[in-house]
Amino acid sequence: MAIKDELEIYIITYNRANELTATFESLISSPVRDFSITVLDNDSQDNTSVVCKKFQNQFSNLKYIKNNRNLGPAGNILKAMELASKKWLWILGDDDSYNWEAWPEIENALNQDFDIVNTCWHDGAKSDDPCVLLNEVGFVSTGIYQTKNITSIVMQNAYYLTLTLNPHSAIAAEVLNKGGKIYAPSQKLVLENMTKDYSKISVKKSRLHWEMRNYNVVYATLRIYDLIEDPLLRKKCNEIICLGNSLKNSLEFMIDCGIDRRRLIDTFFMLSFKQKLLLAWVIFSKRLSPIQFYRTNRGINIKLFWVIKTKICPLKKKK
Repeated sequence: MAIKDELEIYIITYNRANELTATFESLISSPVRDFSITVLDNDSQDNTSVVCKKFQNQFSNLKYIKNNRNLGPAGNILKAMELASKKWLWILGDDDSYNWEAWPEIENALNQDFDIVNTCWHDGAKSDDPCVLLNEVGFVSTGIYQTKNITSIVMQNAYYLTLTLNPHSAIAAEVLNKGGKIYAPSQKLVLENMTKDYSKISVKKSRLHWEMRNYNVVYATLRIYDLIEDPLLRKKCNEIICLGNSLKNSLEFMIDCGIDRRRLIDTFFMLSFKQKLLLAWVIFSKRLSPIQFYRTNRGINIKLFWVIKTKICPLKKKK
């Protein structure tokens, strides 16, 4: 059977009609033009529907589904996972660029015995290491997934990962748990076009759950790795939370971004013994140093263990 009949593409979008237009213009001149393409509109309030109806005349298999309400970015990814019915599932963002010259390599990999075919990698991090490949698929457009791996357990784990904004990573974790294979391409097909820094997101919607209002990429990635059953593999993955950075640097970044005590405790229990010691040291050096001095024009302020504060004032000369 031809790949065209085995692979379906879902494009997730919300209020980005201009970016979606650029995506359609790229796809229309691509090798996947005649593939099954479905747009999942997260209840956009702009002219997204108009754009989709316009391009339906130019694509043979373009479908448009508008959610009755905004499910959030993770909810839209989950919907794509639930709707997937062909052998391969590819979820695309609405603002990425593509190097279609790399498609023959990807198509060749799809015809081989892989569970996931990656389409790109982060700069400086190309590797066949399973931990790196798991990290890579956090970018939603990276992986093309065999739908046989989207089991009932995987879907339930994907719902657990909703707060990480990466529910699709549950598929990759399952593939690693069962010893499956992930393909790492030699050249990039998808070119990341990040329009927003997702390392820390603060959403001012007071009725959202507190974890959804304050996203932390390091904590989120640890939650994904917590699905890995092999403790040694999980420990190895923890060491490369932020690709190109040591675990110590990643934990320092997590603390600097601001993390509440509940998630800090949760983080502690997701680490190995030595990694727990490292986290304790990072907290100590960043927040719990026994004596922290703050020099002011009125003297030296001393802060002890967050709570105890005192102040040393300079001696005044007697008149």
